[in-house]
Amino acid sequence: MNLHIITVGEPKLAYARQGWGEYTGRLGRYHSLHTTHLHDKYAHDATHLLHQAKNGYLIVLAVQGTPLSTPELADFLERQAALFYDWRARGAARYGHRQGGRYLES
Repeated sequence: MNLHIITVGEPKLAYARQGWGEYTGRLGRYHSLHTTHLHDKYAHDATHLLHQAKNGYLIVLAVQGTPLSTPELADFLERQAALFYDWRARGAARYGHRQGGRYLES
């Protein structure tokens, strides 16, 4: 599965950069991974954020959302991948994800 993670800002603290590197390293073993870090000025610009996702499937991870454990997030992505392959079989061209933060908002 191709994952496109879009974040607003980049991790600035050493432990956050280390955690981000660990997270993307693990994801990269199982998925094709592309990351886009947007400037902080786009934090509240929904139009710009949606434009970055293009026609991809959108997942917003936010504090106000529903908390998911790592296995729950993996199960969710697996179900979405199954749908993606079904869509491709019917001719759909693109699929992607936008993620950032700790919580999945449905």
